[in-house]
Amino acid sequence: MTLFKLADALALALTTPFVLELGFSRNELAGIVKGVGFAATLAGGFAGGYVARALPLAPSLWLGGMLQSVTILLFAWQAVVGMNAAALTLTISVQYFTDAIGTVIFVAFYRRCAATRCTPRPNTRS
Repeated sequence: MTLFKLADALALALTTPFVLELGFSRNELAGIVKGVGFAATLAGGFAGGYVARALPLAPSLWLGGMLQSVTILLFAWQAVVGMNAAALTLTISVQYFTDAIGTVIFVAFYRRCAATRCTPRPNTRS
């Protein structure tokens, strides 16, 4: 389970160097991430909550993982497109949206795991 968010974490860590190498400025990236990225994160959080409640946990995890993996293909597309602000906005929006979906579903998984198997037991030692 520790590999569930690995691809997404790597993509997020490499976003800034990738975008700067394409030719965008830090101000352009910040404007997209802080504006559209924030809204996409909120929407993805609500969508992830809906998915986590509407589907069983295993299919929810699969869906979240697949969405996060497909997002990496948008970065490949962005590399082909090059310095295009509209394409970068779409790429960043989808990345933050799917990251939020995956995070909410992963938290739901950990919550269920903790509620069933990891509950504290009374100390029997004196």
